[in-house]
Amino acid sequence: MPIFVIINCREIKTENPKKAYGYWTKSHPNDQLNIIHGNYWQSAHWSLEYKIYLEIDSNPDWWKEFKKVNNLIIDTSRTNESDFWEKPEWFNPAESSIKYKENSDFDQGSRYFKDPLNGKIFIYEIQL
Repeated sequence: MPIFVIINCREIKTENPKKAYGYWTKSHPNDQLNIIHGNYWQSAHWSLEYKIYLEIDSNPDWWKEFKKVNNLIIDTSRTNESDFWEKPEWFNPAESSIKYKENSDFDQGSRYFKDPLNGKIFIYEIQL
């Protein structure tokens, strides 16, 4: 008789900024980060599909490392993807923000915004 083991077969959803960051990174924010806002959703499906929205205030070193690790480049497209997202009310990168994307042929629409004037970072990441 086959036995099925179901592990983590429930949807995860939170609007708690620190919990959202924790689900996304599987870690706690360090002293370099101030997680201002966050929304996280993860499917109950075994493939662990997710969407994360974050507003972060960090030091320049954190952003520099984040860009490097995630292989981010400036997104020069004129499309404003955030107009199509079902984004939280607080997710509003400033007009002065520079938009980034992964340097990859596999683009699911994740975008990262860094405001050079105030240092705020807005992250929208999707994994389907």
